[in-house]
Amino acid sequence: MIEEETQDEFQKEYLYWKQYIETLESCTPEELFAYVNTSYVSKEVIYRLLDDYEIPYKRNYSKLKLYQHFALQITAHKLIMIKIKGKME
Repeated sequence: MIEEETQDEFQKEYLYWKQYIETLESCTPEELFAYVNTSYVSKEVIYRLLDDYEIPYKRNYSKLKLYQHFALQITAHKLIMIKIKGKME
């Protein structure tokens, strides 16, 4: 029962961040880092999101280093996707 609740919480947190990233229009790495850092996102959610976007990472990163890596890589990924979308239109 507790394991199910933990899994549900993980899934809710993951889905929130997945949707947040997908709807992110423009954001600096610093802004995303600040938001992630003050939201206390679990490392497991960050790992899963990085896996989704096929962004390499090291599991031995400290939480702050992981947040910085995540913010930098996700904003770079979003910029690339926006540029690709612009060229296709």
